[in-house]
Amino acid sequence: MFQRFALDIPKKNTSIAVTETIVITILSLVFGYLLTPDSGTFTAPSYSSLLIGPLLIGLRYGFAYALNSALFLIAGMWVIAQYYSIWKPDVFSSAALGLVIIPVIVGEFRNQWERKITLAQTSLSYVDHRLGEVSNAFNILKISHERLAQRTASQSTLRDNIISVRAHIMKANLTDTKAESLNSLILKLFADYCSIQQAGIFAVNGFGQVSKSALAFYGGQFDVHSNDLVLKKTLKTLETISLKPELATQEKYSKIALLAIPLVDVFGRVWAVVVVNKMPYRAFRPDNIRLFAILGGYIADLLGKRQDSYFCENIDLQAFVLHFKRCINNLKDYSIPSCLAIIQMNNENNAAGISDLILERQRGLDKTWTVKSNGKEYFIFVLLPLAEIKGTFGYKSRLEQIIKENYHYPRLDDAGIKFYKKKLDNKDNVKEIMLDYFNKFDIDQAFWRKNGS
Repeated sequence: MFQRFALDIPKKNTSIAVTETIVITILSLVFGYLLTPDSGTFTAPSYSSLLIGPLLIGLRYGFAYALNSALFLIAGMWVIAQYYSIWKPDVFSSAALGLVIIPVIVGEFRNQWERKITLAQTSLSYVDHRLGEVSNAFNILKISHERLAQRTASQSTLRDNIISVRAHIMKANLTDTKAESLNSLILKLFADYCSIQQAGIFAVNGFGQVSKSALAFYGGQFDVHSNDLVLKKTLKTLETISLKPELATQEKYSKIALLAIPLVDVFGRVWAVVVVNKMPYRAFRPDNIRLFAILGGYIADLLGKRQDSYFCENIDLQAFVLHFKRCINNLKDYSIPSCLAIIQMNNENNAAGISDLILERQRGLDKTWTVKSNGKEYFIFVLLPLAEIKGTFGYKSRLEQIIKENYHYPRLDDAGIKFYKKKLDNKDNVKEIMLDYFNKFDIDQAFWRKNGS
């Protein structure tokens, strides 16, 4: 990814360096003799051609080779001068000294610059290595962040998604009288929150059989076979079933549904089944499949409200219990935690006002039910979906802040308020829990029918 820029220093090859030193030195000597054959030092008074060889060797290979070249040159000069009887000791010594000093100084400077460049290259190589590691770590972190964002997208917005779905369904219940439009709305909700591209919603009769014609389509019509493996398993288990992503691209599985989502309410009634025919590969994430199932359950509960099938004398209590059951089912099936908080108020002067204030400040997905006991105390049952037990401490802190801002009580006890909390367990029975609290708080059990669920 990153390109390294550095100066290239030729690596020394000893044999080549020695050969070049000898050859260039001899050529310098021959060149000097040819130019000034009568000179004892083979140099002109204003110019020494003999310096060219040692200088070139010094610049190319450094101090040691420049010194050897100069000494070899001086030795050659001495031999030739003796042979031709042109020996001049005083002139020869000064010329020889210059031939040694100048190339040696040049070679030494060359060595110094070579060391500096080598050090710079070493530092640059280390920086380049570290930059590569940082780049790789950044890319890994970026990919990890993208995957984490995809994985937590549905989880972080699950509360908002459910609230939005509930608002759409309830609005349709009030204003829409055409079942076809409501079914189309359900498919559009799945498309908006779960990224489906083509799907259909099919009715299921009392024998667990799917109707041949769809109630509504999204993204175009398609055929669904009654012997579809995914659909058959979904109707058998009443669970959301998907085809393995690696099988979705194979030809022999091309006519099988990618995903089937049963709309099953808390009482186990199957209202319909949503069959997905096309969806992006990235949507096959386990958290997205779980979101399909959770939204399917909430939609089924909302559809159940269109039926007059109450099991409690109190309508508000029935709605609370339905949400209670859904929370326990989500805990059993998808390990999504939820908690129950009970607020007891014995301050008769402010109880009604505090109760209204708490209900005004509740979060969108929280569900409350308010009741007055035989002892004239107010109780608010607060269901906290998608909340761990530590979430109840945060809820209590917000409650204290609300009371302090509006009634100037520093603590709940000062306002005559007691706070109880319970973490839901997947083995809990809603009716047993509620009746236990009825007995504990002296609440009239007439709210619950004798044949209640």
